[in-house]
Amino acid sequence: MSITIEKAREKIINNPNSLDSWNILIKDAQEKPMEDTRQFFEQLITQFPTSSKYWKIYIEEEIRHKNYDQVEKLFERCLNSILNIDLWKCFLNYLKENKRNHEDYNKIMIQAYDSAVKKIGLDVLSYSIWLDYANFLKNLDLNVTDQSDKLTLYESIRKIYRMALENPMANIDQVWKEYCAFENEENLIESLNKEFQYVKKVSKEYENVTRPLERNLPSLSLEYPLDEDEDIRQLHAWKRYILWEKQNPLKLTSHRDVIRRVIFAYEQAFLCMAYHCDLWHEAALFLKNQKEPLKRIDKLDDNEVIEITETAAASLYERAISTFMKTSCLTHLAYADFEESRSNIKKVYDVYEKCISEENLDQATLAWIHYIFFVRRNEDIHAARKLFKRARQDSRITYHLFIANALLEYFHSKDKTVGFNIFHLGTKKFSNEPGYMLAFIKYMSHLNEDNNARVLFERILTTEDIPAYKTNEIWSEFLKFECAVGDLASILKVDKKRLKVFESIQNNPLNEVTQSTLMIDRYRYMDLLPCNPIELKSMGYKNINGHLTSSIQTSTMANLSAIFSNNVSISQADMATAAVNEFKRSKLPTPDISQMMPFKPVRNILPGMMHSIAGGVFPFPPAVTELVKRLPPPSTYEGPFVIIDELIRKFQECDIPEEFQPYYIQINGEPIRDFEHLSTSTLLKRSYVNAGSDDEDTKKGKSMDIYKQRQYKKLIQK
Repeated sequence: MSITIEKAREKIINNPNSLDSWNILIKDAQEKPMEDTRQFFEQLITQFPTSSKYWKIYIEEEIRHKNYDQVEKLFERCLNSILNIDLWKCFLNYLKENKRNHEDYNKIMIQAYDSAVKKIGLDVLSYSIWLDYANFLKNLDLNVTDQSDKLTLYESIRKIYRMALENPMANIDQVWKEYCAFENEENLIESLNKEFQYVKKVSKEYENVTRPLERNLPSLSLEYPLDEDEDIRQLHAWKRYILWEKQNPLKLTSHRDVIRRVIFAYEQAFLCMAYHCDLWHEAALFLKNQKEPLKRIDKLDDNEVIEITETAAASLYERAISTFMKTSCLTHLAYADFEESRSNIKKVYDVYEKCISEENLDQATLAWIHYIFFVRRNEDIHAARKLFKRARQDSRITYHLFIANALLEYFHSKDKTVGFNIFHLGTKKFSNEPGYMLAFIKYMSHLNEDNNARVLFERILTTEDIPAYKTNEIWSEFLKFECAVGDLASILKVDKKRLKVFESIQNNPLNEVTQSTLMIDRYRYMDLLPCNPIELKSMGYKNINGHLTSSIQTSTMANLSAIFSNNVSISQADMATAAVNEFKRSKLPTPDISQMMPFKPVRNILPGMMHSIAGGVFPFPPAVTELVKRLPPPSTYEGPFVIIDELIRKFQECDIPEEFQPYYIQINGEPIRDFEHLSTSTLLKRSYVNAGSDDEDTKKGKSMDIYKQRQYKKLIQK
């Protein structure tokens, strides 16, 4: 075994997303007997169950070793769930090559083509399958002798062409060309031409919106390292394609067909982006919201509408939590709420139980909290308490469970004692968590028990359960409490203690807490600060969590509002990305753009256009740049070309007067300057004022240019 193969195997153990390592192992497996590598290929499609590329490689290896039983089993496993054009082409080619001698070959192929156009006929690259289907039926026509059978087959071919031409796709011109060659009714072709032209236009849009998509990219788990930028770009590209389908560019009159195209787009996205829970949720939500359009546009009854919308959405959620979204708390919670909205309470219990039983669930505490809320809604507070007792046995829970249940008891039963007991119970396990103790403090302060709140403050801040550098927010809350209920002496006492604590901390991670910054925390109220942003920046002030101050946050949102002020359609994903980028930029120092030197990179620099920095030139001013864009390209001008040096020399030799006296020609006593409008019939009087034909001034070039001289000579001759 080579070192490269061994390293690749080690790498996919640590990072299953390493596609380069998988490709090395695939190449190695293709050089070995199938019996030795079948287990590896099973591991491959288990890791990437929606990758048509890897399924196709596995199937082709089985075909190469003539294991046709295994090939057909693999096709049964993948064809219905993986709607990829290359995989379906592989299936059709397999049938053509291996079922040709079967007695029902024609029937098998027709059924296969029908399944293909039904499953994958909406794909932008499906033109080859439509044409192959039509050509296959044409070849059958050669062997049919019965006239009625010929007519039936002819109508079937026409139907295939018509169905193909209703769908936008690449190379739709080729489909139209073959249809026109097949169709013998000119009137029918003319009537369809207008519809075809519109579908052709939409086909161009379809190609453009799907061009950025990497269809052979396998779904990569977000738990392991991957190219995040490329992953986000692909996700946004898929969402743009889905949004395009939702806008119904074909202007379909049947809303059921619109839903079919949108769900096909989502299914295509799941092949490459299956680990993104937002796609699953958006697809289910889209189906759920289609009830009213189906009733209004398609006039369907309630049973059909529910089958198309709610039943399909529930099936989608079930498929998600059973495959890629097993550990997604969000998907489980959305599914539970969806079933609760349908009054399917038993199914909701099943979803929550399945969720909390998943060992690798990303947010087990959150799942327990919402489970308890659901039980309280559908049963009573006593059932919620039993579930809370059961949840406390889970080793994955955090202090948030105790906070949620304490507040639930307080707001539901109005008994502050029960809430206090739950908080007190939680301190046995989470007394070292600043967030939990702060929630306990706020609960006590809202009960108007000032003395008990002070005792709790003192106990938390004097014990060593919480490190001193983590108590900043607690001290701020203590100070806020004293400002609200205490006198000035108690306020100054707490302020003095706080300053003393932070001065005693060595290697303070709070970035040099000073008396001034503590003073700001003392006088601030919510997002109101006693200093302007410039003063805060000069003092190095940050709020407790190290985020931007509210003033800078306001500035960031103002910048975003300016960016998106013009009416441009922008997806939520693009808006979120821009917000994150703007937030990052606002935290970094920015250069003074006014001091930057204009620079335009150029490959071939013309003489005299050198920049102080190699590799470019000074760009034109904006107005000149706009003018250059409007001018025709240089290749359209074929001369004559001006010799610049000679032109400049002529200008230098000319004696240009300071005052210019224009020359006029008189027609019927009126001075006219435009020679182009003169004609022999209307030219009655020709004379120039203060001008001779051969005087010295004219020879020097003072009187007029060469064009006017020629016009003048023509007039004199006449």
